[in-house]
Amino acid sequence: IERIIEQYRNRLSADPADIRKELARSIARSMAIRRGRRLSTAEMERLVSDLLRCAEPSLGIDGKPCSRVMTHEEILAQLRRS
Repeated sequence: IERIIEQYRNRLSADPADIRKELARSIARSMAIRRGRRLSTAEMERLVSDLLRCAEPSLGIDGKPCSRVMTHEEILAQLRRS
């Protein structure tokens, strides 16, 4: 929480819309599942379900691609290359 507040204070002069986005990103980062944590099947299913309900499910909180839907043909092409 302290880190989120500090980041918010550092951006007070920025556009309010940007501040809200940064605050949301900061909260998302702080609540993210830590690397290496094992998830149950139910947790994994919920995670995927929540992801697919997002406005931009293929983008992470940093705006970079985090997932991609592939067609059957694309999967086969990737397997043929391997």
